[in-house]
Amino acid sequence: MKLYDDIEVIDNTNAHVYVIYNKGKVVQVDSGSKGDADKIINYYKTRNIRPDFIFLTHTHVDHIGGLAKVVKEFSPKVFVNKNEADIVKGKAKPEGSWLVRFFSLFVKVEPIEKVYDDLEIEKEFDNVKILHTPGHTPGSTTLIVEKGGKKYAFVGDALFSKDSQLYVNKTFARDYNLALKSAELIKNMKPIIILPGHGKAIEYT
Repeated sequence: MKLYDDIEVIDNTNAHVYVIYNKGKVVQVDSGSKGDADKIINYYKTRNIRPDFIFLTHTHVDHIGGLAKVVKEFSPKVFVNKNEADIVKGKAKPEGSWLVRFFSLFVKVEPIEKVYDDLEIEKEFDNVKILHTPGHTPGSTTLIVEKGGKKYAFVGDALFSKDSQLYVNKTFARDYNLALKSAELIKNMKPIIILPGHGKAIEYT
């Protein structure tokens, strides 16, 4: 579904999977749950395109579950914060609240071997910036894209939205106080369009 010019969201995934058409490249943000992989792959195949890059805002299972299958299908470069790279590679357990860690005992995510540091994506585009926004997880990261005179922030779960309001979800945060500080960092970039992992996009002015 189209949200803004050159920005779409893949329908009916557990956590939002955004697709950005940027300077002739396709950037995917997050990868949904394991059961979302076929929806993501079908999105690209029906359009006869492929993702060049996948950017992970963090490594909870509802954001990386579909990653391995999509990577096997299209071989994109995957970017993730260095603090969570080993989680994607299957060498460490997911970080988060006790509830997140509990769920991770029952949901196994297939690892991938090769990842790139999140800051490396800034070298690919002159209109893309990385903002580290820890708290939800230690490596939670926001992808900021400037297009057409507007700034778009793909925040993962650093912020949720409900009823046109932005908030930090205390239940799933690893460090709630740090998450609140990160939320303020994002908001202080206004005017900015915030695209969360859950809930509707909000134009924060």
